Amino acid sequence: MEFRLFGFDVEIKMGFWITTVILGLGGSFNFDAADIKRLAIWIPVVLVSVLVHELGHALAIKRQRVQPTITLHWMGGLTAWREVLPISRLARVGISVAGPFAGFLLGGIVLGLVYGLAAANIPMPTWAAELTWDLVWVNFGWGIINLAPVLPFDGGHVVEHALGPKREKWTFGISAVAGLGLCIFFLSRQSLWGAYLFGSAAMTSFMKLGSGARPAPAAAAPQRNELGPATRAALLRARNALDRDETDEAISIAREVRSGKLGEGPSPPHAVLEALHIIAWAYVLRGEVREAEHAVSEIRMRGRVDSALLGNLAFTAGRLSEARAILEKALADGDDRKELFGPLIQVLLRQDDVVRAGEVALAHFESLSTDDARKLAEIARDGHAHEVAAKLREAIFTRDRTGEDALESARAYADHGAFPKARDLADKAIGSGFIDAERAKADPSIAKAFAARSIAPAAATTEPTEGAEDPA
Repeated sequence: MEFRLFGFDVEIKMGFWITTVILGLGGSFNFDAADIKRLAIWIPVVLVSVLVHELGHALAIKRQRVQPTITLHWMGGLTAWREVLPISRLARVGISVAGPFAGFLLGGIVLGLVYGLAAANIPMPTWAAELTWDLVWVNFGWGIINLAPVLPFDGGHVVEHALGPKREKWTFGISAVAGLGLCIFFLSRQSLWGAYLFGSAAMTSFMKLGSGARPAPAAAAPQRNELGPATRAALLRARNALDRDETDEAISIAREVRSGKLGEGPSPPHAVLEALHIIAWAYVLRGEVREAEHAVSEIRMRGRVDSALLGNLAFTAGRLSEARAILEKALADGDDRKELFGPLIQVLLRQDDVVRAGEVALAHFESLSTDDARKLAEIARDGHAHEVAAKLREAIFTRDRTGEDALESARAYADHGAFPKARDLADKAIGSGFIDAERAKADPSIAKAFAARSIAPAAATTEPTEGAEDPA
């Protein structure tokens, strides 16, 4: 299950729901009416509380101009991110405590609401009282437990960052001793779940203390041109899916690259940037402006955003002037991709600037399909931009040698008052064998062009020499 919440990508794995249900049942698996009622209250409480906790971390990370992701799994939640610039130890301490304190804030709000209702003598139904008690317990109780100086809990990370990498053995020693003590405490309270959590954490810290391992070993950063085979293949699949307009598949694969879930360690920065561009493009194609803007924001934190993406996003959002400025500048800088001039033509047409749209189309005519060129010529003709329509039809005729296009070009040139060009194209239309002289003569615009030279269309079987325009 994946979604976005306050600008952050959130993934909830099946294990989270299973663990939540087990904790809610508390060892009872009768699934009677009481259990169902209990779970109906407990599951939303845990979901909201863990999300608030992770959002606390995420917001603190966002202050460092880094875009995090949130995952809810078997043992709770994880807020992960990839650094662009090093984050100070003090900032890391703040990130670690932000999660529990976000829960304390939620618990405090709930307590304030309870006391407010009590002061106003407003009774609460039984289910509401149970709901508020669960919210207070989960956010205060779990928050305090999370601040225990045991890795991988938040309190353990506070100790880790406060002591620094040079004192890693102290970090593991404190984590191991504190974890063992809390394991014994929970055993004395007959809480097997708490004993298991801190017992396994203490054992892990003891093992790392003996091996001298770092608390959170970072994978070696790959070189700029190094891409693992799985990452390279995933990016190719994502690009192909995007080309096929299979946006769901493209986003899913690109997210795997971004999060480094391909078994090759953290993805290189340039692979993450490409994955984010694919995600943003997919959302643009779907017209989901807000999601695309979130992806673009993350790209900006990591590097440069493709101008074509920015222009298309602005166009999709309806910001035509902004889109035109971005796309025009990119074309002026020598970038002639279809992703630039295609949307620019559409922007110009929406702004009723048919002449400029025709100029852009003619400048990139080799990359323009015949159908699109004809459609644009018809729009130009209907908008009385006769010269643009004439040049587009002439370009089509030059490429496809279709008499109909030559005739349409002749008509448009005649309407524009360029009679020599009109006669020239009319002769070419007749000479192509697809247009007969009588049909050409029947067209008022073309007849006017030939009348200006006092030559009947039937006699014009050869291409005349281009000269100055005749008077109308």
